[in-house]
Amino acid sequence: MTPRHIILRQPHMEHLIDMPELTDMPDDELRALEQLMEFCVDQELDDPQAPDIRAYCALNDQSSADIEALGSAMRCLDMPEEFLVEVKEIAADVRYRAEFRGITNERTRDYVREVSVAVDALSADWQVTLRKFHKLGTLDRMQSRLGMFTWSARRAGLPVDLGCIEALQAFYQDIRARSVASQTKQNGKAGLKSDIDTPRWAYLRGTWEELYRFARLHDCNDDTLEELGITFQTLRAKEAGQSALKMTKVMKSGSASSLLAKARQMLIAANEAPRADLRHARRNRAAAIALGIGVPARPRDVFEHHIFGEGIFYENGAYVFRYHPQKTRRTINE
Repeated sequence: MTPRHIILRQPHMEHLIDMPELTDMPDDELRALEQLMEFCVDQELDDPQAPDIRAYCALNDQSSADIEALGSAMRCLDMPEEFLVEVKEIAADVRYRAEFRGITNERTRDYVREVSVAVDALSADWQVTLRKFHKLGTLDRMQSRLGMFTWSARRAGLPVDLGCIEALQAFYQDIRARSVASQTKQNGKAGLKSDIDTPRWAYLRGTWEELYRFARLHDCNDDTLEELGITFQTLRAKEAGQSALKMTKVMKSGSASSLLAKARQMLIAANEAPRADLRHARRNRAAAIALGIGVPARPRDVFEHHIFGEGIFYENGAYVFRYHPQKTRRTINE
């Protein structure tokens, strides 16, 4: 480690040697300052600017601690504010790169089933039926609801049988309570007082619809189909009298013009983010809001089609969306 008196004797430190601020400057800050001054002399920078500081840090592979020490030295010497801001941003960038461990393609936590069973834990004859009709394309939700029904029936000590009224009743009470609890939790996150005791009927209707569809595919007897069908139709009627949750969210989200204004504000504010990756993420978020107004899309459509060459094309000087979205008969071409 170079002693202080040797550092101060370096030719590139000559014009700073008489500054009283150097007397009490900590060693790490003095070394950081000396390295910057050497860089400026080597690069013939008589009047270094803020971007030159970034170039120095990049070319000399400075750690975040080194850069923070340099910032403290500059502050001690009353350097211009733009220099201090630049050094602070550089330190944040370097620290992020050093601490970032990448994004794994694997799960980042262990998932424990709490209200359902896996497909391979369903009865063997049910699994045969599911494999037989696996090309239906909407089998995931059916499998999920069967797993939930199996879990509820077993917990209640009842047979896992769609023809068992008591098992269906136990399942109904479980998913009803789960829906109410979910709404209460969401209201709590929004800071609202919740005294909800009514479930989202669409959730219950969708669940019973999957049980009814499976019962038909599985060739269940007429009594089972009738019982499931009656409950299904009852839940459909209840759903019709309740505002759809997605429409409530649409009303709360605001008009197209207000959302566009919000997206523009986010785009401008993105420039103030301290790191490049944060600026990029916030610009993407603003773009997603604006695109959602022009071309509303389901999450699955975004994942599969909002990709250049798949559903987005550049033709005749303009970008075009062209794909067939889920759950609709029309093709987007705009």
